[in-house]
Amino acid sequence: RIVYLSKTGAWRRAKAHIRSSWAGPLISYALKPLASLRSVGKGAAAGDSADILTWGNDIERRWERYLDQRRPDVVLAHWAPNGLAAISACRDREIPLVVHFHGYDASVLMRYEWYRSRLPGFFEHAGAVVCVSSYMSEVLCRAGCPPEKLHVIPCGAPIHDISLSNSVSREPCRFIAVSRLVQ
Repeated sequence: RIVYLSKTGAWRRAKAHIRSSWAGPLISYALKPLASLRSVGKGAAAGDSADILTWGNDIERRWERYLDQRRPDVVLAHWAPNGLAAISACRDREIPLVVHFHGYDASVLMRYEWYRSRLPGFFEHAGAVVCVSSYMSEVLCRAGCPPEKLHVIPCGAPIHDISLSNSVSREPCRFIAVSRLVQ
């Protein structure tokens, strides 16, 4: 089971749009557990879209209990805001944390000093850092990530290893992408 505990301002705008739709009441009920999230960062009090949500005290306590009960060998945090929220409890329990930077956490959030200032200490305590491109690895190195902790694991398929049949090369290319587009 995967639980996402941090969202961006764009997520809150999408929630408002969805709540005004026919599915609003059902989705609002489903989102009630997220009420204990709290905003941090420059402009957070004003509801600025630049802020991020991090874990509230209730979620932090649940996270600590979860770690104490399950004693995982390693924790993988998908997206840096989740890793920033999880690392303290992991460090206290000597559980390595691997953080996976995947997009906005190595691009949009890098515009904000309050976010960038937290990264060097975060990188120091993270067991490993994963990102999806060489460009992203350069951004993370400039933000203070030690190169020996950084691993590039690209998204996508190695198309140079795939050979097409002759019948396919004569047909128009059609494909389906399942993804989420964010700015």
